[in-house]
Amino acid sequence: MIKNLLISSSLSKLRRDLVKSNDKDLLFKKQREFTELAVHNDGRKFISYFKDRCKTQNLEEGYFPFPQLGAVPLTESEFADPPQDTEASIFDSLRGLPQRLASSNAFWASYHLRMIDEGLIEPTYLAKAQIKETGRARIEKAIMLEDRNSLDACTRTILRRMGGL
Repeated sequence: MIKNLLISSSLSKLRRDLVKSNDKDLLFKKQREFTELAVHNDGRKFISYFKDRCKTQNLEEGYFPFPQLGAVPLTESEFADPPQDTEASIFDSLRGLPQRLASSNAFWASYHLRMIDEGLIEPTYLAKAQIKETGRARIEKAIMLEDRNSLDACTRTILRRMGGL
């Protein structure tokens, strides 16, 4: 289970590595690997991707324990637009969150990885962009068509959503 906070500088480096490169073939290969991890497993390899590439710090040693998460898995539509009771529960679990953490995209990435680890969301939920298309369908279409622009858009959406936006 993830109980550690990703360190912002290592997360930033990972994000840059997934969205910027002068070698377009290498960038496509990295983005394809990243998005395939979101689609083709139970989330463990997706989590490992971050754990293997990002440094972490233990939150319990810091100034705020990691918030308790709900026990009921969310659907993709609930994740994108949570029901009021779910939203209230999440808000209550984050009450007292220091501003320094609340404004950290490393905290939100860690939070979302923990949600994946606990089976509350699937990694593909992070790729959802349109109401009529699931994140899974969006990624699978981009991979199948080998569409560089769509794969880049999926990668960027996942990273943006992980960071709390």
